[in-house]
Amino acid sequence: MEIEEEPQQVLPEQPVHSQELVQSTSLQHTPPVDPRAEHPFIYSTETEIPSLSAPKELTPVGDRRRDRRRHSSNVQRTPTGDTGGHSPSTHRTSRRQYTGTEFLLTAQPSSGSHPFCGPDYPTPSTSGSGSQGRRDVDLLEPVGVPWFHRFQTNTMELEDTHMDAYLHILRKRQRYYSTVYGPRINIQDSQFYSWLLNDWERLMGSGADKPRRSWSMFKHQWSAEELAVVRGLVPVGTKPWNEVDVVLIPCNLGRTHWALASVDLTTGSIYLMDPFRQEVPFRHRKMQLACLRYFLPSMLYALDFHGRRRRGDMTYTLQNKPFPLNIVSRDRIPQQDRSGNCGAHTLRLIEYLAANRDTFDWSENEMGTIREKMAVEVFCNSKDWTSS
Repeated sequence: MEIEEEPQQVLPEQPVHSQELVQSTSLQHTPPVDPRAEHPFIYSTETEIPSLSAPKELTPVGDRRRDRRRHSSNVQRTPTGDTGGHSPSTHRTSRRQYTGTEFLLTAQPSSGSHPFCGPDYPTPSTSGSGSQGRRDVDLLEPVGVPWFHRFQTNTMELEDTHMDAYLHILRKRQRYYSTVYGPRINIQDSQFYSWLLNDWERLMGSGADKPRRSWSMFKHQWSAEELAVVRGLVPVGTKPWNEVDVVLIPCNLGRTHWALASVDLTTGSIYLMDPFRQEVPFRHRKMQLACLRYFLPSMLYALDFHGRRRRGDMTYTLQNKPFPLNIVSRDRIPQQDRSGNCGAHTLRLIEYLAANRDTFDWSENEMGTIREKMAVEVFCNSKDWTSS
């Protein structure tokens, strides 16, 4: 969170809190350019919003240190309330202060600004190098407007980059709000399951639900790079697995559908939370998660998980067996009614579980607002990106 107490003083960055971030309703229209045909890091044709009832001169969300003196006189300070420092009456928006009208998207183009850029960010047609107007969301590459369009547009499938950007914010919240978010929960990124699946198919063959006879759970040699995940070195902000009780792993099942695998290290069990409404045969899900069932206990054994566990911490019994798979009842998991929202449902499940909430009280009808909120949170925690 970055809060301006004085015009020249900057406090350490903290993530935007999740409560009451979006004041607008869900999207009314699909953007004129379908981002599904666009690369997540490449701009498409220019897309703008029409004139809104809000003031025409909108300042983009984000910290612009070079313009701090020029804008400092425009800030109207008000007492903060339950919104964690948000003040809807501010004339200038910052990473923690904004109004909802900047993020409304409609189908009719106009001139002036874009909801995920603002008037001070050149549009793709006017930026010479194409680098201005993009945002640094802690990914390998900066992202542009189509990326945010895809994130918040209802029924559009989320990619790995969308998942990882929001998961990074959840890990930051764990550090800053330890009383709200469980400290003994490890949140993995989307690449972990994909990496294990590729390794499984290389060693065991595609479609295998059990390892080859020559493979041994306790004798397989894992490299230091492969064990970096269970050691808590990657992704940034995670803890070693011997210091946590639960590991949350987003899984791209069949490379077409997002679901959540919750690994309980106290019992050695995997619980699959699947927002897919149609019933899928258990043997099919068992095959898709075989890489977790066999590889995780092998990696934990290589880490000396039981030897590193603190005295008094509950842990599973060490045995030469895979982790059992349990499918959580669909009655407990909000289900998607149409394709494209499985990724957003999975992110929402991770957010609730990380906050120690086991009652999932949202529905498919709210996904438009939920996805808009997630896109705004990522945008508000990003920063301007310029090429060197």
